[in-house]
Order: sequence, then structure tokens, then C-alpha cells
Amino acid sequence: MLEILDPRSYTESVARLKIVYGLSLVAAELFAAAISTGADIHVAQGNVGRSWEAVLADTPVNLYVYARHGLE
Repeated sequence: MLEILDPRSYTESVARLKIVYGLSLVAAELFAAAISTGADIHVAQGNVGRSWEAVLADTPVNLYVYARHGLE
């Protein structure tokens, strides 16, 4: 099943994540969607933001990082 996420419903959460953790807009939208849907975040190595550790410590989001091997 494909679920389309509209970030407008997460606007308040996105703003709070940007202010509190200094996330970029894209990262804040990613975390806000994961938090509100109970989803995990899956990214390739090298795409983890510097401030993500603090967000992960304060939220129930699980982060999975995959090696970039074969992605080039």
C-alpha cells in the first residue's frame, strides 16, 4: 500500500523541529511525518544530518542507515 503524505498537516511539528533542533526543512518534514505516522526513517549512509542524534534521542523514531554500496 502506498501512503501519500501531505506535509501541510505537519506544519506545526515541522516548525517546532526546525526551531528546537535546527533541522533543514526537508529533514524536519521527514521527522514530522515519521513521528506522526509511527514510521521509521531509512536513509543511505552520508544522508544523516548532524543534528539528527538529538532528535532521535528525544523522539520514538528509529533510524536505519544503509551502506551506499551499489547505489552509485
